[in-house]
Amino acid sequence: MAPIDPDEAARRCLAALRLPRVADTLDALFRARVQAAGVAPFLAASGREQGWREFDQRVDRWARRLLEAGLRRGDRVAAILPNGDAPLLLLLACARARLVFAPVNPALTAAELAAVLQVLGAAAVVAIDTIDATVDAALAATSLVTCLRLRIPAATLCLDAASMQPDPERDSAPADLPAVVPDDAPEPDDPLAIVFTSGTTGVPKGAVHTQRTYVAAAEIAAWRMRLSPEDTVLAMLPMFHLNALFYSVGGAIASGARLVIEERFRAGSFWQTVRRHGVTQVNLIAAVGNILLKRDRAEFPGNDTLRKVSAAPVSAQAATQLREVFGITHVVESYGMTEAPGVAQIDFDDMQHRACLGRPIRHPLSGETVSEIRIVDEARRSLPVGEVGRIMLRSRLLMRGYFNRPDLASAIDSEGWFLTEDVGRLDAEGYAWLVGRTTEIVRCRGENVSVAEVEAVLLTHPAVSEAACVGVPAELGEEDLLAVIVPRAGAAPSAESVVEHCARHLAAFKHPRWLVVRDNLPRTPTEKVSRHRLRADAGLLAEAIPMPAAQRA
Repeated sequence: MAPIDPDEAARRCLAALRLPRVADTLDALFRARVQAAGVAPFLAASGREQGWREFDQRVDRWARRLLEAGLRRGDRVAAILPNGDAPLLLLLACARARLVFAPVNPALTAAELAAVLQVLGAAAVVAIDTIDATVDAALAATSLVTCLRLRIPAATLCLDAASMQPDPERDSAPADLPAVVPDDAPEPDDPLAIVFTSGTTGVPKGAVHTQRTYVAAAEIAAWRMRLSPEDTVLAMLPMFHLNALFYSVGGAIASGARLVIEERFRAGSFWQTVRRHGVTQVNLIAAVGNILLKRDRAEFPGNDTLRKVSAAPVSAQAATQLREVFGITHVVESYGMTEAPGVAQIDFDDMQHRACLGRPIRHPLSGETVSEIRIVDEARRSLPVGEVGRIMLRSRLLMRGYFNRPDLASAIDSEGWFLTEDVGRLDAEGYAWLVGRTTEIVRCRGENVSVAEVEAVLLTHPAVSEAACVGVPAELGEEDLLAVIVPRAGAAPSAESVVEHCARHLAAFKHPRWLVVRDNLPRTPTEKVSRHRLRADAGLLAEAIPMPAAQRA
C-alpha cells in the first residue's frame, strides 16, 4: 500500500467538508451530500448496496410515513433495532420530520426496556419482530397507552413500505394527519437524538443531542480520520451507542464517504469484510484491536486498503503491532462519551502520543475552539498540570441535558461545565491522559488502585490473552483486587507466574489478591469487558484462588 500523504488527505477532507448547505442540520447536510453525489455508492448494509439518491428517496418515504402514522414534531421514536440500514433510515427520517430518534439496545430485558420507554415517553416504538414478546411486556409495564407500535421483519432488516405497519389493536390515527413532510424545515437547535448511557443501575439517563451538535460532531469525526469521498468506512459497533452513530455514520455523511454497516464485530471474518468492501477506515475500541492482534494469523489474508483506525486508548506496543502486522499506518486516538462526543483527539499523523486522550478540539473549517478540559478536585477547583483529578469539560458538542431527568438538572453547571466520571491529568502541552474512572478505582490497603493500570500489566504476561480486574470485599475492610484472566491457547499461567510478572511492573499494593482463570470474559455489545457482570457474579470469589502472599507483600 502507498503511504498516506497527510497534507493531501487534509486537503481532500477539507474540500469535502466545505460542501455548502442551507443549515446546520443533519437533514440539510444529507440533502446537500445527495445533491453532490447523486447515484454514487453510499451504503452497503442488510445485504444490499444503495446509492445516495436511492437512499434519500427511501428516507423521504419514511419521513412521510411517520407523519402519516400520527407522529408530530418533537415526538420520541424508540428504535430497538440491530445494526443495518433500518436504524440509519430511521435516524434520517426522524431528522427530516423533526422527530427525535432514540436508539435502544435490543438485548435489554423487558424491565430494562420499560424503564427506558417510560423515561422517553415514547410516542412510537420501532422494533425487530424477533423481540415482540419483550416489547409487549415492556409496553405493558409502562403508562404509554397511545404509543405507536411498528415492526421490522428480521428476515429483511429493511424499512420497506410494507414492513412498517401500526398495530390496529393498539393504535388509531387521527384523520387530519399531514400526508407529506411539513414545509417548515428542521432547525439547528431541534433535538435530534436521545442516546442512553451504558450505565447498569438506576433510572436510565438519555443524553439529548441537537441537529447542530450532530453535524459538528460528524464534521470533527471526518476531520479526525481525514475522510473524503474516496474512503469506505466500516461501522460494526452498535448503532445504539454514540461511536457508530456519530463518528462512523456521521463522519461518512459529512465527508461523502461510502459506508458499510455490519451487524456486529466478528473477529473471524473481520479481514474478509475489509477485503470484500475495500474498507479504508474503521472505528474500534481498544478491546477489538487487542482481540484481532491475538487471533490466529492464518485468519489474516492480507490488507490492501485499511490504513486508518480510530481507537482509544492504544498503547505504543499495540499501535506498533497494528502497523507492523496489519499495515494500519494511522491509529488515531480520541476522547468522548455519550454526553459529549469527540471533545479531544490526537493529530492524524501524531505517532508519539499513545494511550492518550488527546488535546481539546478546534473545528476544522472555522478554527473555533470546540471544547475545553479541566482537571478538578472534589470541590471542582482546578488542579495544576500533572496532578490527578476528575476530568471536567465544556464543549459545543455537549448534550443539552438528560431527558426527563429533573433530578440531574445540575449535571451541567451555570457556566456550561460537565463533571465526568473519568479521572485523569493534563500535561504541559495540554494533552489529557486517562488514569481511570471513579467507578474503576479500587481502594486497596489505603491506596487507590486503577484497575485499568493492573489490567494493562496483566495483558503483557506471555500466557495471558485477556484480563479484567474488580474489587471484592477485603477481610479488614476496604477492598481486595481480584483478577480474572483468559489464558492464551495452549498456555496455563500459574498464580506464581502472575505475581512475579506483576512484581516487575507494579507496586506491591497494586498486586491482585485473588486470581480466577476462565475461558472468556463477559462483554457489552461494544465488546468492552462487562465489569458489572463480574462484580455481580456470586460465584466469582468462591472460584478464586489466593495469590501467593509472600510475593504480594
